[in-house]
Amino acid sequence: MYVIGIDIGGSKVAAAVVEKSGRVLFFSKDWVKSEVFSEDLLKLVFKAIGKKIKQAKDKKLKIVGIGIGSPGPLDVEKGIIIDTPNLPWQNLPLKDLVKKEFSLPMSLDNDANCALLGEVWLGAARDCKDVVMLTLGTGIGGALMANGKIIHTKKGSAELGHVIIDPAGPIGNCGQRGCIESLISGVALEKQAGISTYELFDEIEKGNKKYLKIIKKAAEYLNLALKKFDQEFEVERIILGGGMIKAKPYQKFLFDHLPANLKPKVKIAKLGEKAGVLGAAKLVFDKI
Repeated sequence: MYVIGIDIGGSKVAAAVVEKSGRVLFFSKDWVKSEVFSEDLLKLVFKAIGKKIKQAKDKKLKIVGIGIGSPGPLDVEKGIIIDTPNLPWQNLPLKDLVKKEFSLPMSLDNDANCALLGEVWLGAARDCKDVVMLTLGTGIGGALMANGKIIHTKKGSAELGHVIIDPAGPIGNCGQRGCIESLISGVALEKQAGISTYELFDEIEKGNKKYLKIIKKAAEYLNLALKKFDQEFEVERIILGGGMIKAKPYQKFLFDHLPANLKPKVKIAKLGEKAGVLGAAKLVFDKI
């Protein structure tokens, strides 16, 4: 039994065929242009799904559904993407469109929720029931699991990226001043540095002190956020995922300043770029 898992992010669409055991087949990524139009992004998602269906069919694998993780806010029950600040979709009935195009059952959830599901299933939070996860990328995704269940809000996810940690900070896409995303997201760091995150982390690896100050401050803000989440939710595990946490200086600054009681709880995500597609597939497997 196999499911197609799709992970839509601010800069890429990842796709895979996932076996019920969690084995990932035919993993691929397509990059999203910075100013992509709604119709073009939808075509890119459909192309990725169609390619996985063909690859599965060629190997005579039975596809029983499609799971998709997308930035929100979302209406999870109706399968509608309400708004995506970093993508060009508003009130998009994605579930209906996918079912019409491919005639397969489809489940939708927030991309951060999917990443958390993947990590609880097979990764750094395996067998945990109370977990917080932050995904650090173009934006900041957040997900919360309590007693083994993902916490959904009207916007689809816990929206932890918009928790305020510095009331004097810059205004974020959410309209609030000093939320986590406005301070430490990829977009925020690019604004502060004046260069891309790829260039920023390259300069940091070279020991450039100007950019080290930026990443050190970001790590301090992240530390504050983690302390706040631990106090609020009393979780077993705090998972950090996304491309930015891979930067070694970022990790070092963060873990060097974590309080002793937090160090055993905070873990780097294990599944990497496959966490989202695994979690998206798990949405479907859990309904079968």
